[in-house]
Amino acid sequence: LASIPTSMSLNSVLDTCYDVLVDASLYQCAELRRVALHDVKRTTYEHTQQCAVSHLLLGQTDRAVQLFLETESTNDNYLTDSLRACLAATICSSGASQSTIKLVATNFIANGRLDEGVKLLCLIDKGLDACRYLQTYGHWDQSGWLAKATLGEDEFHEVFSRWAEHLAASSSNRKDLATMFFVSLEHFQKVIEMLLSMQCFEMAVLFAEACLEFDVLPNNRETVHFIEIAFVEYARYLETIGLRKAAHHYCAFAGARGRSVNIDGSF
Repeated sequence: LASIPTSMSLNSVLDTCYDVLVDASLYQCAELRRVALHDVKRTTYEHTQQCAVSHLLLGQTDRAVQLFLETESTNDNYLTDSLRACLAATICSSGASQSTIKLVATNFIANGRLDEGVKLLCLIDKGLDACRYLQTYGHWDQSGWLAKATLGEDEFHEVFSRWAEHLAASSSNRKDLATMFFVSLEHFQKVIEMLLSMQCFEMAVLFAEACLEFDVLPNNRETVHFIEIAFVEYARYLETIGLRKAAHHYCAFAGARGRSVNIDGSF
């Protein structure tokens, strides 16, 4: 897949209001700022715990430990939070400790303690595994947040591709949102496929033409197949509104499929 020129970068014009669709580095910075803002404004134990967990998931272990240690000795959770602080502070990268913690995490998840299992996986830098478990149990939004805020590009692409396919499935029927996900992932062939499935033929053609202009589509039979369908279906639409010349123009770009439309006398 050819690279889009810097001036045409898909994410460079996206504001943070697009949430998980924005560039990963921008999203990560925004989430760290958001957590820091919550941190300075916390007033209750519950709020402090939320901040501690957020810091932990975002890899800010030192700050999470500090917040766990702020629990008052009179609080019923004092012992638990103190142990959490000790665990987070003493995690090491040895294979033995990671294996043990991962085993405990998977046991937690298998026994219905998903949140606790995810936290442990994040502690040992197993964020991708945590995202997979979250998706398996239907926590797609949380998985997307964690992936975009903490994982590398290849890893969060895997998470988001699976999320996009889930949205596009008939059980979810959110092809409009799935299309936006595929755009952000630069899976442009899937974008055209989604637009065609929603019968958005004009948008599919405009998008295909833009992709062809910047040479960002994979050169394979499947891509050609979807582009030809887009051109033919758009040509048929143009014919129905009396734009015969424009219809023939798009048929000319649809290869054998476009020629067959003319031969059949559809126009």
